Amino acid sequence: LSLMSKTRIYVDLTTAFEERHRIPHGTTRVERKLIEALADLHRGDISFCRFDQRAHRFVAMSPQDAKAVATSAAVPDAKRNARVSTRSYPLVAPFHRLEVWFRRNIRDAMRRRRIAIHDTATANADIFEPDSVLLLSGELQRQDFVHLMATRRRLNLQLAFVFYDLLDTISSDDPRARDPDATDIPGSEFIMREASLILPISRYSESALRQHATARGVALPPVHTI
Repeated sequence: LSLMSKTRIYVDLTTAFEERHRIPHGTTRVERKLIEALADLHRGDISFCRFDQRAHRFVAMSPQDAKAVATSAAVPDAKRNARVSTRSYPLVAPFHRLEVWFRRNIRDAMRRRRIAIHDTATANADIFEPDSVLLLSGELQRQDFVHLMATRRRLNLQLAFVFYDLLDTISSDDPRARDPDATDIPGSEFIMREASLILPISRYSESALRQHATARGVALPPVHTI
C-alpha cells in the first residue's frame, strides 16, 4: 500500500463476486484473503468495485459487501464442473481455428466499435476518481480489455495487477506485440503492457515473468512479490 499511498485505491473483486458461494480455487483463495485484509483496514482511501458485464461498466461496492463476498460460504452443489477440451480432436481443430479467426478479425472489431460508442455515452457514469489506482487481483478473462484500456486512458488510471502464472503468451514477431491498441492478447501480455505495478504471488511467478519480458525485450514496471 505504501507504493500507492498518494491516491485513492480501487480494489476490483470481479472474480470473487462471480465465484461467491463456489468452492474456492487458487486464484479466488488469494483474492478473497486480499480483499478481506484490505476491507479490515477501514481506510478512507480504499474503495471496492467489480465489473458488471450486463451494464458493461464498473460498479461500486461497499467495504461490508466486499468482505461478505470474500468470506462467503461455499454451496455444496455450486462447485465447478470439469470440462474436457475437444479442440485438439482432428475433426474439431479446423472449426476451432476458424472460430478463432472469426473472433479476432470480425467479432472483436465489431465489439470494439460498439464499446467505443457505449463508453462515450456512459463516460459520466465512471466511479473512479481521475489519477487513481485500480488494483486487479482476480482472473483477467473476466475483464473487458477494450473497456479497461479506454477507462484507463480517459481517467489516467494506474493499473496494478496481482500476477499469478505465465500462461498463454505471444512471440516478439507477433504483430500484436507492437500494437499498443491490441486487445486480443493473453492476460500476461496485457499486464506487461498496461501495468503501473505488478504484484506476483511468488518468486517463481516473478522469475517466469521477468524471463519472458527479457525474451520479448520489454521493460517491466515496478515488480514487488507479495
